Amino acid sequence: MKRAGPLWAHREPHAAFLAAERIAVIQMPRNEVGRERIRRKVHGARAAARDPVWADLVVVNHRAPGGATWAPWVAPVPGDAVAAGAARLLDRLWESASSAPRVSAHEVVDLSRVRGPTVRLPLAEASWQQYERALRRVAVPRTSAHGDLRQENLAQRRDGSFAIIDWESYEPVSSLAFDLLHFHLESQRRLGAPHWGVLVEHGLRLPPVTLLAQRLGVCPPDLLAAYSVNRAARTMRLFSGPEAAVPEARRQRTTEILESLTAVLAV
Repeated sequence: MKRAGPLWAHREPHAAFLAAERIAVIQMPRNEVGRERIRRKVHGARAAARDPVWADLVVVNHRAPGGATWAPWVAPVPGDAVAAGAARLLDRLWESASSAPRVSAHEVVDLSRVRGPTVRLPLAEASWQQYERALRRVAVPRTSAHGDLRQENLAQRRDGSFAIIDWESYEPVSSLAFDLLHFHLESQRRLGAPHWGVLVEHGLRLPPVTLLAQRLGVCPPDLLAAYSVNRAARTMRLFSGPEAAVPEARRQRTTEILESLTAVLAV
């Protein structure tokens, strides 16, 4: 297969996207974590393709030899199209969210990933209690979720149709509220925020976040607190698997961010 050179830069340190005539190849590290992530990308995309919320937006990944997956050719959405395409997408997702049943965020955030027997973040017990209270106060739409909806994961097919890539974090039971928040918060990367805790702090003053909270009938700090726990759980999930272990540095950093946010969000 002849490679045509880099397709676009990806934030993950061990992933490289390369373009061929009709496919995009994603190279992952050749270890247990890499194999598990390939499995999730493949299975997540296939599951999302059966989900009415996402079906026509999914670019399905397939396994490939040598620690890689491939998908039908897609291209990054150019600058002007990002705003228009993202606006249509966010409006569509909100329509799906607004018609879904509301449940406590505690029911859709998998706390076992951050407080379970295999992964337990060393957060102070008082802080955990604060987050749990916030989770129970926030009512969110019970839906599926992409899990990492951001500009870098928006793409176009050759026919010009809109698509979303990277379904590794797809959750059949979660909330589109978290996807919508994630997109708006990640859009602040241009501000040079060093980690996602800073993005959450910016979110308190971000008009789309305030508007989303108003639509849901919750206060922004509680909504951002629920998002933060969900993001921590998603981060820890990336390192789960038969032989995978959460790097201590990642565990500690995630704990520090959650701890610092308890004061910022006043949860």
